[in-house]
Amino acid sequence: MNVQDFFLEVEQIVANYLAHDTTGHDLQHIRRVVALSKIIAQKEQADVEYCTLIAWLHDIGDYKLNHGQDKSAEHIAHVLQQYPTLTYSLEQIIEDVQKIGFKGGFNTEEVSLEVKIVRDADRLDAIGAIGVARAFAYGGSKNRAMYTPNENADAPKSAEEYMQRNTSTIQHFYDKLLHLRDGLYTQTAREIATERHRFLEDFLEQFYKEWNYSEL
Repeated sequence: MNVQDFFLEVEQIVANYLAHDTTGHDLQHIRRVVALSKIIAQKEQADVEYCTLIAWLHDIGDYKLNHGQDKSAEHIAHVLQQYPTLTYSLEQIIEDVQKIGFKGGFNTEEVSLEVKIVRDADRLDAIGAIGVARAFAYGGSKNRAMYTPNENADAPKSAEEYMQRNTSTIQHFYDKLLHLRDGLYTQTAREIATERHRFLEDFLEQFYKEWNYSEL
């Protein structure tokens, strides 16, 4: 099987996993992360094929989509079990995928360039206009308030605390979204992030203006 056909099959399997997602982690999100990963990998002279593979797989076992449990090992093994001649080891793929998620920014262990690239691509899709839309989609799926005035939530002190937070979507901007630009690894991603980060700041300014107007 050639590489193109392999990825088409993987895409279909991933689509089945995420067919009913309403949290902003749907197939279209995966496709955007794959596309960004390819662009960044090419410019950063990384292994484009490996970046593409872990980008396709990066969310199917995510704790946010599996009742708080990381099922990456189980789901990735299920997807790839029919490809015994795969160039990359299953154990390495699982380990790398588990290092991609944000987890409050506490996952600071040393990782390969390819993992850094897919992390960057995933984080880029969390900022800008689509990032804002995804944040509110996720918040709505978890019955979270759009905004709670005077919430004054302290920053999470661990990955576990971050993953268990149940604050408003606007608070999520301060917990995560506004920090993503400065945590990007590659120059290519940082360049893409400039406009998207500015959009977050402009959005918050407009949001507060409209919210305060409604309270007059």
